[in-house]
Amino acid sequence: MFLLMNTAKSPEMEPRPLSAGELILIGRGEHCDVRLNDPTASRVHCRLLVRDGKVFLTDAGARWGTFVNGVRVNECELKPGDELTVGESVLKLSVESESHGTTLARHSELNRPPGLTIARSVFSSVESIDEKPCPLNFPVFPDRSSPNKFSSRPPEKLIADFPLQAADYVSSNFAGVDIEELICHTPKGLLFRGSWNGQIVALKLLEPQLFRNDKNRTRFLRAVETTQGMSHPHLVKLIDGGIVDCVPYAITEFIEGESAAEMIHRIGVAGMLDWRTTLRIAIDIASALEYLESQNVLHRNVTPQHILYSTQDKRAKLSDLLIVKALDETQPAHTQPGEVLGEIAYASPEPLGSGQPIDHRSDIYQLGANLYALLTGRHPFEGANIPKIIDQVLNNQPVPPTRYHLSIPALFEGTISTMLAKRPQDRFDSARTLGEALVRVQNYAR
Repeated sequence: MFLLMNTAKSPEMEPRPLSAGELILIGRGEHCDVRLNDPTASRVHCRLLVRDGKVFLTDAGARWGTFVNGVRVNECELKPGDELTVGESVLKLSVESESHGTTLARHSELNRPPGLTIARSVFSSVESIDEKPCPLNFPVFPDRSSPNKFSSRPPEKLIADFPLQAADYVSSNFAGVDIEELICHTPKGLLFRGSWNGQIVALKLLEPQLFRNDKNRTRFLRAVETTQGMSHPHLVKLIDGGIVDCVPYAITEFIEGESAAEMIHRIGVAGMLDWRTTLRIAIDIASALEYLESQNVLHRNVTPQHILYSTQDKRAKLSDLLIVKALDETQPAHTQPGEVLGEIAYASPEPLGSGQPIDHRSDIYQLGANLYALLTGRHPFEGANIPKIIDQVLNNQPVPPTRYHLSIPALFEGTISTMLAKRPQDRFDSARTLGEALVRVQNYAR
């Protein structure tokens, strides 16, 4: 039998046996099976499922993430000896010897999940904040143990284990979409392929647990209102979105292809893309940013997972527009100073405390950080923890990309350096100006 053990960093926790078929919720919430007296843990931080003699871990959208052996994970298999970090608490998985009743632990390498697919990357960044619960008055919900049947389990539990309901939505209709197949679980919900008005679409259902407060629901609905109807060759089109029975959803065009993150693994040498491929992606995404700028929209989450390459039209497209912010000063600000929605590794200095205002030049910086990562296989700034990374973003200069990738033209390296300038006024003043600079690199290299 598996045991979830305490450590010196979680001394108050009693050892918890894990039974076959059991779903274990871990967090600080009252309904969690393993409740931690840790204010840095989310109410529902992560889940464990014991199945086929193995223990599977899924992050539940925790604000600060879930770590196994020091590595941040979304989902993976836990093995005896692995250490699970939840907030500031550290738990350890052990196995109890059936013959002696003693606890044996063995060290093992982290069994990481396969590379994220393009589908996993769409709409994958919504933070979890615990405020003002949504009314829990669902009429019925699918029961994962029996497809097309429904359960009367407590709504709180349904919200907590929502991602595990995936298979029961196949062959059903949700928000007008005839669901055909589950593409994948994402850290924040489920992604399906389906048909909507005769069109093949992607349907994303986001975890209700992430939207149990007015702040996140307002942010989500504002993003839907802002982006619905936007159309550009290099943007993944949002067709429809909303909230049904506290379940947020988004319907987008379906992209056959892969993400920039996947391209690094498939094409890259030691995690590096050919600079010509990177340049083509840069020109396409700069065009998308130019369009967003014309619409007074700031993306704020430009990462390799959200840069998608379509195999149908050979174009790069920018996704995850549910994190956009309308730059309309006549409406209340929904991003407080110091909030960072995107990944720290790609964040510009502005939201990290530089004191500079956040505008479209922040997106230009983020694209520059992506190009740097695509070309070198590493982030512009790396550190052992978030404070150290933030300090480097604010105060240090990145190592020149040609230190790792000698074939990069000097003109391209200089363009990226300008994009990564600390002060917004030292970067390109617009996405259009950036696009023109990238085209000059392309013409020079011919």
